[in-house]
Amino acid sequence: MVKPIKRMRRRAEKGILCLQQMMLLIAATILQASLVMHAMSQGMLLVARAVAVVKIARQDEQDEQEEEEEEHGVKGVEEAEASHVDVARTEIIHQIVDPGAAAAAAAGVGRGRSPARRGPGKGGGKKGGDADPNEEVTTLFLSGLPDDAREEEVRADLESCGEIIKVVVMKRGSDRNAFVRFQNVRDAHRCMDDLADGKIEVCGQRGGVKAEMARRNTN
Repeated sequence: MVKPIKRMRRRAEKGILCLQQMMLLIAATILQASLVMHAMSQGMLLVARAVAVVKIARQDEQDEQEEEEEEHGVKGVEEAEASHVDVARTEIIHQIVDPGAAAAAAAGVGRGRSPARRGPGKGGGKKGGDADPNEEVTTLFLSGLPDDAREEEVRADLESCGEIIKVVVMKRGSDRNAFVRFQNVRDAHRCMDDLADGKIEVCGQRGGVKAEMARRNTN
């Protein structure tokens, strides 16, 4: 009688031990599942951050494109204004320079030292309607300049001839011309002679630039 009871007790103890092992296994499984869930949540968080970074990058690109478009629009307006300025300067050419003499200078005919283009005391007066007859003409008209000629370059290259009061560079058709006003007529004539002899380099170009006295001074 005693032996069967002991056997039943042992079986019960084994059953309890198996049950405890199963509970431990279940607890370990639950722990692993929670770790997996935590890892998945971290992964989703990283994905969300990556998506946010991509959205920000795209937004920055769009902002840059909009800024570039705005800049191009501003540049277009500035170019339009510049074209209007060129037209106005062309009108100045027609008023100041004798069209026939300007064409001859562009074709390389003569040195353009006609008496009508000199100031009083140098062989002739000015014929402008509103011009001061007592004002000495000290302005040169230059033709045949390079397409990229700038006023500051022309001034720097010609200052060796004398003090320059004003330089105006403008485009007339396919040609680029300039008015250069000197302090006195002697310096203007010296500059005209040096250009004709090829002694001066203007905007990186030696020779090919024609000079003549303007009919009146540029303001």
